[in-house]
Amino acid sequence: MLLSFALMGLSILTIALTPSYQSIGLAAPVIVIAARMAQGFASETASDQDLKTRPESGALAGW
Repeated sequence: MLLSFALMGLSILTIALTPSYQSIGLAAPVIVIAARMAQGFASETASDQDLKTRPESGALAGW
């Protein structure tokens, strides 16, 4: 879970610090798309880990 949060934070930082298209050309959108894909991977990994740690029995187990 900690690795998922670290990857999410690194992705957000990468998006925030990516220069504009005028500065680095076609590399800018490629970097942003790669960072967004890493964000999605981190988010999915975190939700998968959440499902694995959820209790199987209890009052809300059927939901």
